[in-house]
Amino acid sequence: MSADRTTRSGHPQNIGDALLTDALAEALGVAGHDVRVADLAPERRADGSVGRIPVPGLAGLRRAVAAADAVIIGGGTLLADDQPQRLFAGLPRLCLTTSLLAVLHRKKLAVFGVGVDPVGRRRARAAIRLVLHSAAVWVRDADSAGRASRFLGGRSVRVSGDVSLSARAEIAARAIPASDREGVVVALNRREAALLRPEDVERLRSRHGSVRFLSMDQGVDADSTHLAHDVARELSVVEGPVPWTRAVAEIAGAEAVVASRMHAMYVACMVSVPVVAVGDAPKVRTFVGDFGVAHATGVAEACSTEPRTEAARTDAQTARLSEAMKELEEWLDAAH
Repeated sequence: MSADRTTRSGHPQNIGDALLTDALAEALGVAGHDVRVADLAPERRADGSVGRIPVPGLAGLRRAVAAADAVIIGGGTLLADDQPQRLFAGLPRLCLTTSLLAVLHRKKLAVFGVGVDPVGRRRARAAIRLVLHSAAVWVRDADSAGRASRFLGGRSVRVSGDVSLSARAEIAARAIPASDREGVVVALNRREAALLRPEDVERLRSRHGSVRFLSMDQGVDADSTHLAHDVARELSVVEGPVPWTRAVAEIAGAEAVVASRMHAMYVACMVSVPVVAVGDAPKVRTFVGDFGVAHATGVAEACSTEPRTEAARTDAQTARLSEAMKELEEWLDAAH
């Protein structure tokens, strides 16, 4: 069970979640497991994604859990209160329901490689606490581990790294020589896309040539739809919806990436494209500390900041994920 969802058009809503889910499913498949990825949405189009299993509602999810040997919750920042305007919905409800079904059907449960965001609402916190108490837990980064540990009354939590790094060899193979790269890819979330101004685009163009905007979220409320009209006229918007492989190609062909979307930054590090990370979100600051990329707190500042990447940091994060995948394999072997 992941955060990846299929839109009505049959494409992934969030490119990063699709990449994460495929990376985890493919890694487990290579290790010899029969992996079934649940999707609470219409059928995914044939775009190279690992096959999704449409799960129609609670009954469909119950059947999927009952048919499994083990259940893994992974592929996104799943332990977060993503719909705070609703009484009890979104990821807390999904993860709690999945974990309760796993307990009901006596299936071993793991939470693997997920991000844990700060959560304020008591209801959402209670749901996340129950999920973590039910599962073997590996989280994405040290900050997520600290939050998860507090949910667990101080119990130590293992850190896996981001699951997208298990696809690093495949993604790195798509890199092109630095001399052949051109322009800058901008991948901002909705809030920061709305803050981009024509003068920011002009600064980027003066330094990097062409400017391309990539919507990592591409549902009906895609990131690009939040660009001001005068800004949209000044840059090239990558037409979507696109699979994550196309997003990788766009980033691999750029000489720099300016992003607040996490997996635009992860992909850039995997293909050795320098990055400016944008914003004050906790997971952005954690990424900057882990990967050593350049950081700007705001959009205007980011467009004047020299991008940077450090291959050694990416190597270290990939090695940590590799060790965690071995631990997950041992857990799965015990599950059988």
